[in-house]
Amino acid sequence: MRILKTRRAMLFSMIAMVALLAGGVKSALALSGTYNFASSGNYYTSYGPSEYWHTTTNAGYCGHISGSCSPNSMRWTYTNGCFPSNQAKWDNPNSAQDGAHRVFIPSVNATTTNAPYTITYDGASSSVWYINQNAYYDTWIWTGDYYDIRNTWLSDATCEGGSPKIGFDEVRITY
Repeated sequence: MRILKTRRAMLFSMIAMVALLAGGVKSALALSGTYNFASSGNYYTSYGPSEYWHTTTNAGYCGHISGSCSPNSMRWTYTNGCFPSNQAKWDNPNSAQDGAHRVFIPSVNATTTNAPYTITYDGASSSVWYINQNAYYDTWIWTGDYYDIRNTWLSDATCEGGSPKIGFDEVRITY
């Protein structure tokens, strides 16, 4: 009987080690409150040719609405048909728990009718929201409640004609 318990304990230890090495175990920090992720800083990465990225100061959530956060600007680019050229990612380094996800639509340089926000959560799941940025003016848009929100992606591949602009501003997660 003692040998069986020892083998069982070893088996559970090995399973826990494999899960830890595979990234399947995430720290369980209990958070509460609202966390904003700006369009700059350690949790934001932009991709694509720098000559197509533009910055407008005194615009967006931090630059126009809040006044108590940084940067005081928002990023934007022109849409690029159905093929991504520029895109950005906001990472959420916080805890594995339920959170409400929102994106801020600025009043300027956000004229696309089909902004493709992709939210990744719960390991490898994702949800895509196509938002008409032109229909909103300096407001937060709820994009769902998710468990373990990992990151948010936005690209300029809107499949629109003409030259609409796509605004890249804040992401908010509320626990």
